[in-house]
Amino acid sequence: MPPVPSPARVCPRVRALDAGPAYFPQAVASGEPGAHEVVLWTRVVDPLEPGARLSVSLQVAQDADFTRCVVDVTGLVPSPERDHTLKVRVTRLEPGTCYHYRFLVERDGQWRGSACGRTRTGTVSPLTRPLHFTVARYQDLLGARASRLDGDEPEFILFLGDSLREAGEAGVAAPSAAPSVSRYRAWCRAYRARSEPRRWHSALPLLVLWEEARCERWRAVWRALCDYLPVDPFHEAVCVGGRTAPIAHAA
Repeated sequence: MPPVPSPARVCPRVRALDAGPAYFPQAVASGEPGAHEVVLWTRVVDPLEPGARLSVSLQVAQDADFTRCVVDVTGLVPSPERDHTLKVRVTRLEPGTCYHYRFLVERDGQWRGSACGRTRTGTVSPLTRPLHFTVARYQDLLGARASRLDGDEPEFILFLGDSLREAGEAGVAAPSAAPSVSRYRAWCRAYRARSEPRRWHSALPLLVLWEEARCERWRAVWRALCDYLPVDPFHEAVCVGGRTAPIAHAA
């Protein structure tokens, strides 16, 4: 029998939390916002033992101080096969609502926390009101170009995913060279560790738009890029939660 859902509450460990940017060098991200669900992303490594198997917790709250917690899940394990990235689909959320989230890992008796992210669910009937979003390419999240996203804050970013592939192609190899998943992952790690992408990925959810046709040559590279985006193309749900409370699915 599933546990009885509990009302919003103070997240445990909030007073024992130490900042842990070294454990979460690419910060956090959210994407695929629906009326009742969103995908949350991070990458977590132990800086002293990069290959160590880590158990990660996720907290989602209705406020930035995490005094109204709606999700507190433990035992999430990043995948070494996906470069230690972790994606969690949180469902049964309220529509049109802002949520704050963070990932935690315990090492040496201390809790290390990621940067706190903010996301927003969509509306049940998006046609009843205008949607406010911005279209962005990879280059738009860097340097001076990122300033154009300031001002009237959009609800989400429609991100052109192929711009990331194209930029990576220029950055890791000559156009004639065979695609290398390892090189693309190294490039993604460096890109996502920069301050501007960290800021925008943490502040707004992404909807990623790909070209409909992807040649077989780029399939493995596309998989590597997806590992670094808050998208869930190969969803295998592991449910944790109550019957009506928000549920987290480890992807």
